[in-house]
Amino acid sequence: MKYNEKQVDCFTRFKNECSYYKLMDAALQNAVGNIIKNKTVLDIGCGEGHLTRLLKQWGAAEITGVDLSKPMLDLAKEREKTERLGITYLETSVQDMGKIGEFDIITSGLLLTNAADVPDLKVMVKNIAANCKHGTRYFGQEHCGILNRYNNTLLGKYNFEVEILSSCKEYLDLILTGHFSQGEMSFRNLVFEREFLNSVFKDFGFEKIHWHPLQLPEGHKEGDEFTVYENIRNEAINELMDCTYSG
Repeated sequence: MKYNEKQVDCFTRFKNECSYYKLMDAALQNAVGNIIKNKTVLDIGCGEGHLTRLLKQWGAAEITGVDLSKPMLDLAKEREKTERLGITYLETSVQDMGKIGEFDIITSGLLLTNAADVPDLKVMVKNIAANCKHGTRYFGQEHCGILNRYNNTLLGKYNFEVEILSSCKEYLDLILTGHFSQGEMSFRNLVFEREFLNSVFKDFGFEKIHWHPLQLPEGHKEGDEFTVYENIRNEAINELMDCTYSG
């Protein structure tokens, strides 16, 4: 998604306030924690550099972040100037990036849901595969594709609401709105049905596809900001896609 400066500010404030994002990061850290040390990483749709910095702190040797939004990348580069971690940032979309290199690990945060349609999704996955070598692991913080979870009764208790615009067997076309203290943030998304999304990845050489549920961060205590999420493993609209490129 291409953000202007006002949207960047709103999204950053929303993300900082919404503890739900920390559950996605906890799932990713648990999945990569034992394998990321000294690895090369490509973070696609890196935004303001949130995941790139976490991945570096978790032990990655080299990280490249790509995003199509210049205001987002400006924020990431400014953070890199003040707190240097040796991260490289490139301005490009996943559809246009082609082959940047061959990475040990590729990550993304809510990337594929921004596809315009099924052909666009396939271009995105094709370009993810183009930056893999045999054995590359892909970890995507994505919509889980379990379509019956997208209802306002369930999402309401997490301060989200959904408007389903249309549906077909491959996806839901919807608007997801998150409410926070300073307003609201809305996202137009395509939510791809899980087995369909798995099949697209298989067509481009990925195997061993597994979905990790969200999890509470280490140190969570009853009564803190995460208490509302104690049943999140069975209710979340997001999970972590994990697969291996076999070429």
